[in-house]
Amino acid sequence: MMLESIILMLISWLIPSIVAAIGITLSAELIDRDIEFIQILKMSLSANVIPATVGRFFGSYLLLIPYGFSILDFLCWLFLSTYILSDTELANRFKIAIIGFIIS
Repeated sequence: MMLESIILMLISWLIPSIVAAIGITLSAELIDRDIEFIQILKMSLSANVIPATVGRFFGSYLLLIPYGFSILDFLCWLFLSTYILSDTELANRFKIAIIGFIIS
């Protein structure tokens, strides 16, 4: 029973991460930037796992803020895109963060 819940939790993080990584890869062609798929997959998986983990510990505080979980998700995407994609332009990092946030 415990193993099944862990597997379901990992699948619920993995599927949106893969969809977001594919979407960012396709949109990165529009931004004129060649970004590796592995880099984007790491970023999207982290951006889906970190807010869920932080939300478990600080969920009561996030409920006090209007749209607290959405703000946390967006800030995570923004931070990870600026940290992982440090060699790209700042405007492109923001575009990738917004696209990843909207897709996932």
